[in-house]
Amino acid sequence: MAIHGATMIATYGDGSIESFNISAGIPVANGDAQNSAGFGHDHLPNGLDITSDGHYAIFGDASTVTTLEVSDISLGELTPTVAYDLGAAWNSGTVRLSPNETLIFVTNNSAGRLSAAFFDRATRKISPGCASAPLRGLYSSWSYAGAASLQLPTAQGGLVYIPEFGANGFSSIGIVELTSTGTTCRLNETANSPSVDNSDPSNLLSIAVYPVRPF
Repeated sequence: MAIHGATMIATYGDGSIESFNISAGIPVANGDAQNSAGFGHDHLPNGLDITSDGHYAIFGDASTVTTLEVSDISLGELTPTVAYDLGAAWNSGTVRLSPNETLIFVTNNSAGRLSAAFFDRATRKISPGCASAPLRGLYSSWSYAGAASLQLPTAQGGLVYIPEFGANGFSSIGIVELTSTGTTCRLNETANSPSVDNSDPSNLLSIAVYPVRPF
């Protein structure tokens, strides 16, 4: 789910999506439940982010390729999605907009990669950007990449952290660095990635990054 103002949007994992009005607290369905454009190709919305102005909802699909879908929600309800197939990396189930919303970061969950796509808010068009190589340890020490979190202050460069669900009882955090010119980009795993805590047997699926501010 994701919320912007009085609008809450949900994905159900079966290809369907729906929005609700939460202005009174309890969600009230807007009557716009629908299957996504990718549904007919077995591309099923799973992750979700909303632009800061509440104009667009961006869905990341559970699919055999990297598929994102966009719906115009400027009137407070979902409109039919437009689907974009952006690469061959398996599963694109989590999405994060960059701070200036010109890039969409995609965790390719089952492929163990991080992808980035360029987003044009004026046209809602998504175009291919770049993808990392499979992150170290995939299928040997971990088996599934979770929802990424951004250290990035802008879309021009910085770090992205990816939780890695442990295959042997211990999880890790992959660290990928973005470099971008605004029209091209690169995603490279850093030399000190992954970060592993072998004293903690928890299995990570999500992570949050808290900025440090001077007092």
